[in-house]
Amino acid sequence: MGRHHDIQNKDIVGIVLGKPQRFVAIVRVVHCVSFRFERLLDMLSNFLIVIGHKDSHVIHFALEKRAFHLQIAASALRNHLLIFLRFFISIIPSMDLWLPPHDFRVRSLRKLGYSFASTPFGDCMALATESHLVALRFVENRFEALADLQSRWPKVKLSPSSDAAHFLKQSFEHPEKIQVMAVGTPFQLTIWEFLRSIPPGTTMTYGEVAAAIARPLASRAVGQAVGANEIAVVIPCHRVVSRGKLTGYRWGLERKRQLLAGELSVRQLLG
Repeated sequence: MGRHHDIQNKDIVGIVLGKPQRFVAIVRVVHCVSFRFERLLDMLSNFLIVIGHKDSHVIHFALEKRAFHLQIAASALRNHLLIFLRFFISIIPSMDLWLPPHDFRVRSLRKLGYSFASTPFGDCMALATESHLVALRFVENRFEALADLQSRWPKVKLSPSSDAAHFLKQSFEHPEKIQVMAVGTPFQLTIWEFLRSIPPGTTMTYGEVAAAIARPLASRAVGQAVGANEIAVVIPCHRVVSRGKLTGYRWGLERKRQLLAGELSVRQLLG
């Protein structure tokens, strides 16, 4: 039963913050401390009985009572923590995952779904779990694109997926509703997460993005992180430009211009 609860707790908190170890540790420490303290009190009471303390039986009863209450309190704390976490999940509209490569959810992946589709901006490929978009790329050759992603995920089986097809379609209709699972360095994840906050039809310069994350001298590093983005459109790296001109886009400058023009026209249409 304890193992089942540990796994359940890890799943819940992992979805919330992408840092499951911190919250799982809290739950485990509460149980561990209560158990060890109970054992300590029991050993102490037995020791008093052995040495023949005149009030040993009274003390033994008092210590057992305290240990019992401590165990109840620890169990209640764990249950309240889980209730809070479940409530926290229920009120979060979007649960993107921003993960380093060593995260257990990345290392434990064994299967990802993919799908291809033609879009107004060219052929596109999506890679996804059942719940999160992992990659969205514009492609020139579907066979080569699939081989490239397989080399990116050598231990994962890639197979056609209706989930990936759904994500691909929604990426161009309601990208803000897509949940992503982005894998990168802490700095890259910071940049990519910020990019999702840039409104459609607007742009920011690399310097403005750097200033927004409190790294005003990191414009070049911002550019490198933007260029490493694996999830086109949904993480809108096309909305980052150089001052006064369009520069650099992983999937072609003309495609970047078309994406921005499309978003601007929609924004003007909506007023």
